[in-house]
Amino acid sequence: MIYLKIENIGKTAAQNLRLILDRDFYEFGRTGEENNLAKFSAFTQAIKTFPPGAQLIFPLAQAFVVFGEEANSEATPRAFNVTATYSYLHKTVTETTTIDLNPYLKSQPEPDPMLDKLDGMVKSLDTMARAGQEMSVSLRYETANGEHDMSRTLTISDALYDRLEASAQMHGLTSIEQLLEAWQAREDGLLRRQDVVRRIDALRKRLFATYGELPDSVALIREDRER
Repeated sequence: MIYLKIENIGKTAAQNLRLILDRDFYEFGRTGEENNLAKFSAFTQAIKTFPPGAQLIFPLAQAFVVFGEEANSEATPRAFNVTATYSYLHKTVTETTTIDLNPYLKSQPEPDPMLDKLDGMVKSLDTMARAGQEMSVSLRYETANGEHDMSRTLTISDALYDRLEASAQMHGLTSIEQLLEAWQAREDGLLRRQDVVRRIDALRKRLFATYGELPDSVALIREDRER
């Protein structure tokens, strides 16, 4: 999957940002102007404020749509330009970036073994759900001395149990319980990351409310280095 990401990596907001694509690009190669990236509002209307760290991410197409034998260079061109015009600190600049997809032909993302392991766990749980089987989730209540007062289990079929056990072993786990715990840990991790992002956004808003828009320090740093 190929994405186009536009990000403000500066320290100040980009005011009156205008983005322009010099060619039409139809997402996933689908016909119709509603799929034409060049006609999206981000590329046809001015963005009043694009704050630091802000991102726009657009899915372009799968690799086989862009590079395959039946690829349509008019619908999904391998190269195009993105022009950004914006103002900051009483300056107006125009930047043009060439997006060349050709170097990515035959390339692939860096593999993530842990991500593959977690994906396998999720697929195993999806298989259970599709099978329509009821599965037990242990509910344990511990006393002060650590003893279990109650444990609930629900019987599942031998075939489903064998599939879960095989999946756990394939992912280097010693039990089905560990498989479920790993899946839950993944869900908890996602929730924690979402909470961190929300707190960062809240902090950014508080700083803006207190200090306003902070000036870009790049020029000052460059001046200090040249002394």
